[in-house]
Amino acid sequence: MTTWADLVLEAVLLIAYTLALASCLVARSKLYGSLISRDFALLSASWLLGLVSASLGLSLRALGWLGQDQIYLWLLVRALSFHIPVLLASLALAHMALLYSRYSRPP
Repeated sequence: MTTWADLVLEAVLLIAYTLALASCLVARSKLYGSLISRDFALLSASWLLGLVSASLGLSLRALGWLGQDQIYLWLLVRALSFHIPVLLASLALAHMALLYSRYSRPP
């Protein structure tokens, strides 16, 4: 059963994914052709995956098709909507940090 608190948390997650996706797409378009352009593309893809799967999970729960009796589907949607996008984003951020540390100058 979906409560109001669950719906509010899902809405906040969808808003966060939308903002992150938009900002990464804007940054990627400004940095087109640079070394970190691919990282912003990976960030965009991870936030898009999270947005689509969180929307799908919310829709399935609202229709009553996703509950505790479908535990494997629930775990898959949860992993796709939270864990995998965060893992992909952390890989992209780690690669960005590696690139910036390689080209930084000592003071």
